[in-house]
Amino acid sequence: MVYGRIASGYRIGGPNANGGLNGIPEGYKPDKTTNFELGVKGEFLEHRLNIDASVYHISWHDFQVAVLTPQFNYFLTNAGDAESNGVELSVQARPGMGLTISAQASYNDAKLTQDMPADAVRAGSFGLNGDKLPYSIPWSGGFAVNQDIPVTGGWTGFVGGAVTYVGRRRGEFASDAASLRPQMSAYTMLDLRAGVRFNSWLLNLYLNNVANERGVVGVWPTTVTGVTGGYYGTIIQPRTLGLSVSRNFQRYGSARLTVYA
Repeated sequence: MVYGRIASGYRIGGPNANGGLNGIPEGYKPDKTTNFELGVKGEFLEHRLNIDASVYHISWHDFQVAVLTPQFNYFLTNAGDAESNGVELSVQARPGMGLTISAQASYNDAKLTQDMPADAVRAGSFGLNGDKLPYSIPWSGGFAVNQDIPVTGGWTGFVGGAVTYVGRRRGEFASDAASLRPQMSAYTMLDLRAGVRFNSWLLNLYLNNVANERGVVGVWPTTVTGVTGGYYGTIIQPRTLGLSVSRNFQRYGSARLTVYA
């Protein structure tokens, strides 16, 4: 199947609670996106191989950005126009004997298409045409393997694992032309799992983030806590061992009990 898609969306604008204070704008306008996507999906080799690929272009007009002033006043303003262009690919193979192999990869180029307007620059959010958007991930991907193992009497065991890669990203826009934006390093995470299934019951034992990676997913200057000269960040969940028992009810949904360590 070959398909094309055009869609649009928006977020409403609104007032700033501290508008007019220290040069803060009274409010911010709506922002709008227009999305174009072209893709192909297919099954081959008697449904043993699935492929899903797409390319896209997103035009973002008057996008909203959060700003923190040197006086620790938080507000929203519009930061001009931006765009995002990318490619996504996912492949799943089921060669037989209960084995499933899947992989996915994506490339994204998200950037400003004009310099930041004066309101944003005055408030401490500086960006030029071509600068990358905050937290946009140029390269990402993953690989997963799952093996089903027939046991007895309708019980099926399974073992599997997944590797996820997240590339380098930049944080929020700099406060002025002389400042540097924080950059978050790439990280790779390994998850493992094993368990059994029986009718509507599922018992799953898992170990996530096996290598205990400290992948950073958010960075903010320490000025938000009243301290200058550095940054603090949010990291991914550390190594986690868990056991979950769940049951699906055909008419009423599902129930789950999970234990973490």
